[in-house]
Parts: sequence; C-alpha cells; structure tokens
Amino acid sequence: MRRGLRGAPKAKGYPSHTELLSDENVQAVVVATPTHQHREVVLAALEAGKHVYCEAPMAHDIDDARAIAKAAEAAPKLNFQVGLQTRSDSQRHFLIDFVRTGAMGKNALARGQWHKKTSWRRVSPNAARQRELNWRLDRKLSLGLIGEIGVHQVDALGWFMNEVMHGAMNAQKHKFARYNLKEIKVADKKRKAGDPIVFNTKGTLNINGKSAPVSMQISIAKREGDKLKVSGKTKLRMSQFGITPPAPKIALGLITTGDEVSVEFEWFVAPKK
Repeated sequence: MRRGLRGAPKAKGYPSHTELLSDENVQAVVVATPTHQHREVVLAALEAGKHVYCEAPMAHDIDDARAIAKAAEAAPKLNFQVGLQTRSDSQRHFLIDFVRTGAMGKNALARGQWHKKTSWRRVSPNAARQRELNWRLDRKLSLGLIGEIGVHQVDALGWFMNEVMHGAMNAQKHKFARYNLKEIKVADKKRKAGDPIVFNTKGTLNINGKSAPVSMQISIAKREGDKLKVSGKTKLRMSQFGITPPAPKIALGLITTGDEVSVEFEWFVAPKK
C-alpha cells in the first residue's frame, strides 16, 4: 500500500479490503489480488453493494468460480465483469462479425501466443513476504501459465470458433430469436432514484422455429441523452426448442455438453427525431 500511495499521493489508502468496502463513498472496486483470493474479496464486495471488475482468471477452481457467478447473478443491480482483455478490444468485435460470416471458410486451426520475457519470481528480505509474492510459483495457489496468462487466448478461441452451438441451433435458417411478451409486472417497487426499473415477465420464446413458454426478468435503464437500455437474461434447455446438445469432437467423450444454456439480450431505444 505504501508503494502504491507513493505513486498516487492523492489517493486514499486502506489497510484492508474490508475497510475499503465499508466506505460508502466507494461505488466500484477492481479486484487485482492473487487468484486464490478472488472469491473472498468479490463476495464481500457484492455483499457491500459495490460494482466489481475482477481480473482474469475469475477464480482459482470450479467451486470458487461457481460461488462468484452465483453471487453476481443474485445482485442484478450491480455490474460484475471479468477482465478478459480481448472482449474489450473494438478491433476484435469487428473481426468476429467478419469471421462468423463464413467469408474465410470453415475454421480449422487456431494458434494463440503471448510474448513477454518476464519472470514471475520475486525476492524479498522477509521469507514470509517472499512466499506471498511468489504465489504464482505454488501449484496449490496458481493456475500456472495456461491459467493465469493463457486464459485470454483460450477465451478468444472459444469466442471466435464456437461454431458447435451455432450450427446446432440452425442459426443460418433461424437468424433471430423472438420473445412474445404476455405478462409484465414491476419486480422491485423500492428502487432508488437512478436505478434500473426491473420487471418480471412471462411470454413465449421462439428459437430454431419452435416456441416454448419462458419467464424472464427484464430491466430498463436510462443511458446518455434520451436513450433507454433494455436487457434481459434467462436460463432454458435446448431440448425445449428441438435442439439436441451437440457432442464435443475432442477429449474422447470425457467432455459432455449440458442441455441448459443461458440466454442474454440487450438493445437501446431512442426517440425519433
């Protein structure tokens, strides 16, 4: 902390994350602790009502990842984002649309690289402090190169080459999902000024040319100017829409594809001029 304050003398320092989270003036936090400490800090931040940007990888193991995801899902009024760097690159957003047009043909191979000649090893005159600094070298605490650094390349690979689900949902023929709204009720009548308006809705969702009843929570929030952002999220089963979960072509059957998927959408509305 002392080193950080020397670089930013006007900033306020906190001896612990608990003291920082108790400060009502703090609205959002960046979690940049060692990966194995993410769960404790993220859960505490969400519980304290703070928006959270969590460095990747999100968690040290599956149990921690599930606990974080569950806590974030239970706080729909808070923004939670994992710091997967390529997802924020506007050039990649342009490129992925081009790749998915099929203009380059069928994806066959992807290769990721990360060029950085830097050692993870750190030294300290204090033995205990040196062990803390070198957590990345401890297999019990660190996910190693592929987990701590390669996570960005692995994510980009899945993002760009995820043709399995795209093909299974017959997306070329049925390019749009349609939600026919039948019932809408205000979910939170005690919201604060400026908070999104949240609605519980019921309707029918049409995917793959088939319809099924769906319940979905939708929020409407004001954005810059006169724009409104409408967003929603729900879970459903592919089999509801006549889609058989595709079997992975790798790992000799060691990987299975679940039937349940998460569907999210958002759009912006602005008055005509």
